[in-house]
Amino acid sequence: MVWRETTADRWQKVLPVGDVTEVTIDLSKDNVFFGVRAVDRDGHRSPVAFPRPGS
Repeated sequence: MVWRETTADRWQKVLPVGDVTEVTIDLSKDNVFFGVRAVDRDGHRSPVAFPRPGS
């Protein structure tokens, strides 16, 4: 999980969550943009994708 303030142009925070299909973070979605990305065993990261409600 990554997130940034709505006014920021780069991701400001990273929360490694492991191999999961769901996570809950105690932040207001009104103040930040959230994104998700995959990381492989060698540390290669995928581009960040924005989660969609109901997906």
